[in-house]
Amino acid sequence: MSAIWTRAWVWLKKERKWTDWLIAIFTAVIAATSYLQWREIRSGSFDTHTLAEAAKKQADAALLNLRAWIAVKDTRFNYFTDKQGIPRAGARLQLTNTGPSPGFGLQIWLCGQIRLDEPSVDIFPTEGQNCIIDEIGMIGKDIPITFNIPEPSQAVPKNSLAASSFEKGPHYYVWGKITYDIYPKDRRHFTSVCFLNGTDQLAPCSKGNNAD
Repeated sequence: MSAIWTRAWVWLKKERKWTDWLIAIFTAVIAATSYLQWREIRSGSFDTHTLAEAAKKQADAALLNLRAWIAVKDTRFNYFTDKQGIPRAGARLQLTNTGPSPGFGLQIWLCGQIRLDEPSVDIFPTEGQNCIIDEIGMIGKDIPITFNIPEPSQAVPKNSLAASSFEKGPHYYVWGKITYDIYPKDRRHFTSVCFLNGTDQLAPCSKGNNAD
């Protein structure tokens, strides 16, 4: 850049007509103005992008504060004896919408089974499993929905399962997935659940409890 200005100064030092000087000054002014305009345009495009990103974050935050959120509110686990005198195990799970607006198109599947390993919430139940599959429709704000999970088909004597969620051995697992729409509708949302017996309640699995 300094070489250009040096050559320009040498050119100007020579004897020139006043018209040459005017042309030179006019050219310098145009160059300076063009540079400033380029800087302004570039700065403006950067600011526009930044503003767009900020607006999107604000819109996403507003949606999170207004949308429906389906969550597990309460759980229960117990041993009991059925009418035929067979010892059983039972579980109950309560869902609620903790968001300020209703959830729509609510669909659910929940299964209960005595297992040694943690089930996957991404695998739809197969025939023969003890499961609830239901289409509920709409769920309003703070309106709980309670599900009695189907009992295991085999007899379950009292204290025959691991006493806590941390102990090794067979556990009564409850798992499933809830899908629903929000307003304004953007895409299908879900809440996946996975619990295992503890004392008189169910405890979360090591993984599987997610929401979107």
